[in-house]
Amino acid sequence: MMRVTNTFPRQQNLANNRGFGPFTGNNHEENRMAGLHSIGDVLRSSNVSVREVKMNVYNLIAKVSADLCQHGISKDRKNAQQSYNFRGIDDVYNALAPIISKHGLVILPRVMRREVSERMGKSGSSLFYVVVEAEFDFVSSHDGTKHTVKTFGEAMDSGDKATNKAMSAAYKYAAFQAFCIPTEGDNDADATTHEVKAHTPEFTDKLMLIAGATKETLREVYEALHTEYKGHPELQKAIVAAKDQRKSSLGIK
Repeated sequence: MMRVTNTFPRQQNLANNRGFGPFTGNNHEENRMAGLHSIGDVLRSSNVSVREVKMNVYNLIAKVSADLCQHGISKDRKNAQQSYNFRGIDDVYNALAPIISKHGLVILPRVMRREVSERMGKSGSSLFYVVVEAEFDFVSSHDGTKHTVKTFGEAMDSGDKATNKAMSAAYKYAAFQAFCIPTEGDNDADATTHEVKAHTPEFTDKLMLIAGATKETLREVYEALHTEYKGHPELQKAIVAAKDQRKSSLGIK
């Protein structure tokens, strides 16, 4: 005959003392309930509490990486000029936002340095080239631990979006590197590739003559350069673009 022994003598005594009845062995449900009450009494009497496990920032980065491995970020956008698919910044935000919020990871940006220069496009129009050095604090909302990732973002734009694009590029590649997201073929700030016309230093210096011309001298400088580069239509386009830009800055219509 198998002998069943009570392995929780203290729990049984606590249950008996608190009016929950002894472990009789005759009623399974009564025994189960008495055991639950007595185990709770044991935990309370020994000052043992069940606490939420707090994750540090490295635990959370690993968890986000694990989720991204399962879901991924598809390359749904296409660079028409160089014919490759890429992930835009919105794709990265849409994929990351629910995952990092679920795990309690916070990413805080900080721009450390910004450089801007003006370049001339292939068609002669001006392009603003911006480089930003940015830091991103990856912070655990559980215990406040932090890890900082530093990246650079570069972008060109003919209007006022170059800085925004550069900041987005810096964020995107910080996420790519921290969470091990593949980047094959995805190495541009956005879907547009700007082609910069290469000019000799001599020609660039002559364009600067137009950029520095006054209302009185602009026409004379422009006509002299336009005549000098007759037979070079691409360079003449650059001269016309420089003249138009100077007219605009001088308020000449």
